[in-house]
Amino acid sequence: MGDWVNGHLPTFTRYGIFDRAVPVIVKKTAEVTEMVPASEFGRPPVFDGSCLIADDKLACSNKKIQEYIDEQSINYPDAAQSMKQEGLEYVTFTLDEQGKFEGELRVISKDKPCKGCADAAADIVASMEDMWFPAILDGKTVKTELTVPIRFDLINR
Repeated sequence: MGDWVNGHLPTFTRYGIFDRAVPVIVKKTAEVTEMVPASEFGRPPVFDGSCLIADDKLACSNKKIQEYIDEQSINYPDAAQSMKQEGLEYVTFTLDEQGKFEGELRVISKDKPCKGCADAAADIVASMEDMWFPAILDGKTVKTELTVPIRFDLINR
C-alpha cells in the first residue's frame, strides 16, 4: 500500500491519502544546483519519533504519515462533495535543519480543480509540522523538500 502501481497512485477507500514522500535536498555547488536522492542521506527526514529507531526510516515514516492522516477527523470539502469532485493534491514543503517547516506550503492540483481540496490538503500537512525530524547528510542535519500527495475520492460517500 502506498506504492505507485503501473505509473498511478492506488485508490484508497478512506481519503485516498498519502503515497510516498520522496525527500530530496538541494545542494549548491558553485553555480550548479543538484538534487541528492533520498538513498544518499545518512538518515532521511523522519516523521514521528518512533521511526528514528526503525531499520527502514522512510518506510516507517510513510506508514506513520498515513496512520496520522487516517486518525484525523478530516472532512471532505462540502463544496467538492456536492459537486461530485475528486482530486489529487500534492503538498510540497521545506523541512529545515531543525525539522520545522520553512516558508509556505505549496499545493499543486494533479486532477481537475476540486473545490476546497487544496486547502484541506494543506491543512492536513500543516498539522504535522511539529512531528518531523530533519534529514542527516554527511553527519549534519540538512534542509530537505518533501511532497505528500493526498487524494480526495468520493468512494463510500
